[in-house]
Amino acid sequence: MIHCLKSLNILVGADEIITKSHPAYAEESSTWSANKNKHPTLIIRPKSLESLSNVLRELAVTELGIGIRSSGFGNASAKDVLISLSAFDQFEFDREGEFVILGAGQSWQDYYEKMEKVAPDYTVVAARTPCIGIGGSILSGGFSWLSGEFGCISDPANMLDAQVVKLDGSIVWASEEPELLWALRGSTGGFGVVTAFKLRAYPYKESVWSGPIFAPMSTVQEVAKGIVKAAARMDEQKVAMYFYCMKKELLEMMGADQDMFVIHAFDANGEEHGRSEEGFKWALDLPGAIDQTKMMSLKGVSELQGKLGALKGQTNMYWTGLSLSELTEESVMNSLKWYNKGVNSPGTVKDNIYCVHELKCSSDAIGNNVDTAWPRPKGFAHLVLLGAGSTPGAPNESEEDQIARQLLMDAPKEILGPNVKADISPNSREEWMDVKAMYGKNYERLQAVKRKYDPKNRLGGPIGP
Repeated sequence: MIHCLKSLNILVGADEIITKSHPAYAEESSTWSANKNKHPTLIIRPKSLESLSNVLRELAVTELGIGIRSSGFGNASAKDVLISLSAFDQFEFDREGEFVILGAGQSWQDYYEKMEKVAPDYTVVAARTPCIGIGGSILSGGFSWLSGEFGCISDPANMLDAQVVKLDGSIVWASEEPELLWALRGSTGGFGVVTAFKLRAYPYKESVWSGPIFAPMSTVQEVAKGIVKAAARMDEQKVAMYFYCMKKELLEMMGADQDMFVIHAFDANGEEHGRSEEGFKWALDLPGAIDQTKMMSLKGVSELQGKLGALKGQTNMYWTGLSLSELTEESVMNSLKWYNKGVNSPGTVKDNIYCVHELKCSSDAIGNNVDTAWPRPKGFAHLVLLGAGSTPGAPNESEEDQIARQLLMDAPKEILGPNVKADISPNSREEWMDVKAMYGKNYERLQAVKRKYDPKNRLGGPIGP
């Protein structure tokens, strides 16, 4: 191992190597969930395709554990060598061709800032949360405020191409090898290292109506009815929303004396429509509702979720994402019962529980080519994202982790019912989940691609060779 690590030092520049004593080590190695950080012996942050190519070619023939991460807001890690793509921050906008080329190592916040400067009248189908990484979020499907109109980010109509460094060091645009491009769309990767994406850019309004509407917990029945009816109306509209609970301690600046519901509205039709019966009047009229909506740019909409990045590495966190074609009052109420069950859990689990309904965050693939690696459920439009965890260093950390895991294992049946098949999205995959069921009819085809590009599973990922 020592010999291999010395060889890597020769292949890259001194400014591309980060050891445990380096000031940037903590940031470059951190994971969203604290317990999934393997504390790599060495981090390599290549500054060029040539450096990355040399490193991959060398690592491919070793026994060292490898991890690949983009901007680090997932859980990619490695025991031995972690390759950080954070230097791959390319941004090119082609107005005539209507596409953007984005380096995979950036966050969506980087994209929003750059795009607003050069082309505020255009947008790609971009993730809702700015702090998450471009690379990981696209490869796992990619959900957006605009997905109801244009589909998921990884759909063929949106993800036009991807630049990949293969294990042998060769560099290709995946469109040159169509089976590779297909496999990258929703599989979470593991076939090569994606360094850039070519994404379709759409002319779009420079401002939309958006923001949070807070409602007291006492309005639970009205809220459940309201979001179900709203979801049913969203098919033909440029409308989407989040729905979740927020603890009163986080709402002190508003004078809240109880936990509150947050209805995060998004309406690209404008304020008049957003406040109408066809929009969010039902939420604005809830007893005790607090309206903080306004007209803003897409960058402004993303910044409403900007503080989530501060949670990175603060908890041992596990996830489950339920992919739904429709919402029912029963499933909404069941999800809130599940959330309250978590809030009443022992130890620090009660402080690390959440349930987020993401309405109209997806749609069936748009266009003639609907063939993607993740065969998402027909009609999938809404995601119920569930999280549970513990605080690192808690006296009963291991026991609390198991409670959190069990909460999530039980969640699909508790929310959807014991006889309903739960479709889990790839962006919330945990080790206890059935990957073969997740990819269904495409699993064997993905295995064939894996055998071709990474037969020894050097890059890991959910698909085994």
